[in-house]
Amino acid sequence: MKRTLFVTLDFPPRRGGVARYYDNLVKGFPAEDLVVLAPPEAGSEQWDAKQSYKIIRAKLVSRIPWIWPRWLPTVFLLLRIIDEEKIQSIHVGQVLPLGTAAAFVSGLKRLPFFIYTHGLDVTLPQAQPRKKGLMKDALKRARLLFANSLYTKKEIISLGLPDRKIEVLTPGCEINTEIDPDLAQNIKTRYQLEGRWILLTVGRLEERKGHDQIIRAVSRLRALIPHLTYCIVGEGPDDQRLRAIAKEEKVADRVVFAGSVADEELSAWYSLASVFIMVPRVLANRDVEGFGIVYLEAGAFALPVIGGRSGGVSEAILERETGLLVDPYNVHEIAGAIGRLHEEPDFATKLGQKGKERVRRDFRWPDRSRRVIQLTENS
Repeated sequence: MKRTLFVTLDFPPRRGGVARYYDNLVKGFPAEDLVVLAPPEAGSEQWDAKQSYKIIRAKLVSRIPWIWPRWLPTVFLLLRIIDEEKIQSIHVGQVLPLGTAAAFVSGLKRLPFFIYTHGLDVTLPQAQPRKKGLMKDALKRARLLFANSLYTKKEIISLGLPDRKIEVLTPGCEINTEIDPDLAQNIKTRYQLEGRWILLTVGRLEERKGHDQIIRAVSRLRALIPHLTYCIVGEGPDDQRLRAIAKEEKVADRVVFAGSVADEELSAWYSLASVFIMVPRVLANRDVEGFGIVYLEAGAFALPVIGGRSGGVSEAILERETGLLVDPYNVHEIAGAIGRLHEEPDFATKLGQKGKERVRRDFRWPDRSRRVIQLTENS
């Protein structure tokens, strides 16, 4: 592999699907040929010390008003690191603003650069002409583009980019499925989950994810599934609104807000659930779910899944094979899907087993890392 610089705003110990995506992807790159450039995070020193490749931490986007453009510090960092580390290619984790900085530096240094996209980083800038122009310029100047789903690829093509330049690179799934039974029991006791039928969502608490619609669906299922508890793992700006909706719908006693949890506790939550659900929708500003790695994580635990029919979710879930797809705006349909999986346990089990088989067969991270190396080395 060429001496490679991977620059991204999302990298562990920052939490989230994109950070996990890049963490798992670069683990398959030769450590001696890789340098990662990412912003400092709480706990990053300890995390970085455990990695086999070099990580450089620096602020990539300026918050100082008189420094414009805001990505200017990244240009100087890239130029310095390219010289010091003898970099031969650049991989970029965000179209804006890092793609613009990389395009500028690539022209100066005559180095190839590659951009990874995840859905909303392509759809959101389209609402602002200046940002849309910058995004299109960066995408056109990149040697190759990686999209996390066919949906994201189609969005890029709609901007005028050729199909041949875009490779779909869906997330892999390598979640640890070995559970500490004491930890699982502790969660059961802490949230009074003994004997409960657990509906689980894992995701940041924001409007797009659709937690509010699930809470309303739970309200409609009180009589049908009296032992139902809806557990939400994650934190975010929608927390107070969601709690208020749970009270309004008179299901506050059936909704658990677990907050952000460590990886080992996340695995325990998956192991306790009966069904995984997340019903994201496309917002007016075109904020969208580009794929949804959590559906794969749930599948690794043989959980049947329910997803919203929007964005790239239909690629993460195979309808009636690994889960059910619903209209994320239709509470009645969401409640119906939940009720069906409760009333038809054999069907639910079949979906979960198919999901587990699919994850093991088709979503291995080492395969994706090897593919990226092959494509970028030969481009």
